[in-house]
Amino acid sequence: MRNGQESRAIRVALLLLAVVLVFGTILFVAYKWESDHIEYSGEIGNPDKWKPKEEETKREFDDQEYRLRDSIETILLMGLDSESQPQEESASSYNNTQRADFLMLLIVDKEAMTCSSLHIDRDTIANVTMLGVAGQNLGTTREQLALSHTYGTGRQDSARNTVKAVQDVLYDTPIDHFLSLTMDAVGILNDEVGGVTVTIEEDMTSVDESFVKGQQVTLRGEQALRYVRTRKGLEDPTNRSRMERQRQYLNALYLKVAQNIIDDEEFPMRALTKLSDSLISDCRAEELQELMDTASKCEFVGIDTIDGETAVGDDNLVEFTPNDEQLQQLVRDLFYEPIEPTE
Repeated sequence: MRNGQESRAIRVALLLLAVVLVFGTILFVAYKWESDHIEYSGEIGNPDKWKPKEEETKREFDDQEYRLRDSIETILLMGLDSESQPQEESASSYNNTQRADFLMLLIVDKEAMTCSSLHIDRDTIANVTMLGVAGQNLGTTREQLALSHTYGTGRQDSARNTVKAVQDVLYDTPIDHFLSLTMDAVGILNDEVGGVTVTIEEDMTSVDESFVKGQQVTLRGEQALRYVRTRKGLEDPTNRSRMERQRQYLNALYLKVAQNIIDDEEFPMRALTKLSDSLISDCRAEELQELMDTASKCEFVGIDTIDGETAVGDDNLVEFTPNDEQLQQLVRDLFYEPIEPTE
């Protein structure tokens, strides 16, 4: 029993280390990219340019008043549809076709020294802001979170619009930063670590003949992207099933990144160089460095998901409706602390 416990502890420690290292690699990518490409110009994301007013950090849950915890810092990671128009081509237009296929919110608690994440379904129905040709607010529409990124040029304004929509889902909880990567970055990083091995949990031979249920497959290149993105034509075509595959793949990727960094000190720089063209962020270099330093000392406490129901809407698009009770509990636990009544 003791050997089993020790083995499990080692596996958990390796996973936590890998999470931190992957997070650090992403931040290094942003650090390098930011020195040449930063073009922040909005109110969401940069704490020095946008700070919520005190009354905006208070919420009431079950007749109890809560305040946003001062110790947390959040960053929304977005994986953008890589089959859409390239970002450099969309920068001169005011609409784009890039949807936010992958959404994960990282939460760093500087007081508790923990790092957690919330995986958010891209089909979640939210109040999405429509943007005009000058970036002005044209009102809101109820649609998938993924579509929030299609308003704007496909760059900073679209990313901020997605942040705003995610905040709406999370009861207007403020989000501090964002990083977006085109999904083709998956294949790039996958091959840079030497491939990622997964166990195929469902019949996916219609996607790739090697994706046989129950088989272990080492994903290479475009295989990795197809594995984490495909849902059409499968027995379970919902985004919920795809999200499970994404989390499975991320866990395996974390371990491979960790091993590559241990084996090759030049790996982070080589990886970030190859990924830098795919990234857009609102963070300044010093913010990234501070956040990375903090995250490297934190305990990773897991990935949370939101329960709910999936249905097909009137426009034939899949709609995910969160379980309000569970979502409130998650938001309260992850972001807020109770306000004790004064005597």
